[in-house]
Amino acid sequence: IRLMEQQFITSHPVSDKDIADAYQTLVEAAATDQYRLREITTESYQEAEAAIAEVKGGKSFSVVAAEKSQDTQTAPLGGETGWVNRSQLLAPILKAVEPLKPEEVTGPVAVPKGFVVLQLLGKRPTPKPALDQIKPQLTAAIQQQRWNEYVVKLRTEQGAHLVVPLPSK
Repeated sequence: IRLMEQQFITSHPVSDKDIADAYQTLVEAAATDQYRLREITTESYQEAEAAIAEVKGGKSFSVVAAEKSQDTQTAPLGGETGWVNRSQLLAPILKAVEPLKPEEVTGPVAVPKGFVVLQLLGKRPTPKPALDQIKPQLTAAIQQQRWNEYVVKLRTEQGAHLVVPLPSK
């Protein structure tokens, strides 16, 4: 089967137009925005309110996050999450940060692990990978898709069935 697959791929090369079309589809389907956030995660609403009060009182958000946040991944980083795609944010967090301007703080926002206080550090369009960077992956994906379609066609048209021998004991 592997030899047949290699022969099929060799005899059905992927054109530059096929790759360009696949790239365009990928770029159009990509998330539109990324957000750079800081967060303070707490178990209770009252803890989140206390954290907000400290920030509004002039204490640095990152210091409060390092001291109060229960998120062990972001607390040591002053609550920084790095750039996060819009599609990766929980719905209540996205709703809370969309209207914010950089450096603004919002919360408490209810999440499955308790409550979060959020600070927006930045918003940008999702960077699109250069075609040259992902051309090998696109080519392989197109080849695999075509091979799969060919196998399904053979099985359907010729009534072929895949027989897998059972291991002997």
